[in-house]
Amino acid sequence: MPSIDRTLNGQSRHAIHPPACVNSMFLIRIFCCLSLLTSFISQPLYAKEATEPTPDIRIAIGDIPGFDTLIVEAAAARAAERNVHVSISYLQSEDLATQAIINGLADVGIGTPYALIHNTRAPLRLFYQLNSLRFFPVVDTQHYNDWKDLDGVPMYTHGEGSGTEAIMMLMAREHDIQYSAMHYVPGSGVRAKAMIKGRIHATIVDTERRNKLLSHPSGKFKTLPTPTISASDEALYGHLDFLHTQHAKISILVEELIQVSRMINREPNAVVELRDKYNILHQSTDNKESALIQMYEELVSVDAIPNNGGYPTASAADLKFFTASGTLNENLEQLKDTDFWEFSPLTNALGTVGIQ
Repeated sequence: MPSIDRTLNGQSRHAIHPPACVNSMFLIRIFCCLSLLTSFISQPLYAKEATEPTPDIRIAIGDIPGFDTLIVEAAAARAAERNVHVSISYLQSEDLATQAIINGLADVGIGTPYALIHNTRAPLRLFYQLNSLRFFPVVDTQHYNDWKDLDGVPMYTHGEGSGTEAIMMLMAREHDIQYSAMHYVPGSGVRAKAMIKGRIHATIVDTERRNKLLSHPSGKFKTLPTPTISASDEALYGHLDFLHTQHAKISILVEELIQVSRMINREPNAVVELRDKYNILHQSTDNKESALIQMYEELVSVDAIPNNGGYPTASAADLKFFTASGTLNENLEQLKDTDFWEFSPLTNALGTVGIQ
């Protein structure tokens, strides 16, 4: 794979191959960010009241609250009704969330840390697929109109090893182009705002922000075509020790994730009912009900939300995709799904709620 410059929030790095810098950068980030992590985890975006119980499961999300976290927020609220208390902290980036889990400051994250697991043997395992990849490359047509126009220009994705980066690298291979640099800007909302303000001219965003850009009064944004990809967009992953020692509580959370997903697949309008019933995400969804429903109607229409948490195909689809994109620099036949996934939380939960 061609080497490109990569940056995180504008901080330059030397040209690297995707898997090459994980070990060194991983150590540097832990050293630089540990104190910051402690502050973030102890003071999540939504402050807990003193009367709230100590959480049984601490989830760290490297993004801002938005439409796409509704399933997790609702499942956490439902798990609390079964005496499994879940805290959710929103951090500055997926890197911080992952480091929090490795350092024992959180238990579960959301993302697809395949490259980190593969390159560092980090004791993390995926255990639940929230949804399959539904990200959309978007360009400002005042600058670019097709994939060939992106040869030699900077690209902006969510983070190193993320599904957004993998999609853009896969498309670069398919169209025989090379980006001048890969910039990591966590959050589709952040990247969409940068597009609107004219600070960047090409990126990849989620369904909510794609709709926002395509409906912008300027009419200058368009999506570029991509093939259908069945790999994970977001998955829950956790520290192996926690998954083994707290398997009963994790299974309850997974059961509720499945039940909420099935509710939404039956009736996408349920997202508003869930929001109101459990008093979640009002800050990011109030007065946006039509957009919230539209997003989930679209996800349901393309089977992006699994009824069974990704069972039984998610792990194989992920390995195929992340190998093809170059995120995993190894032959597919040499990779074992059990090196990346812990299946027992999902199979235990499906044993309770059944397979659909």
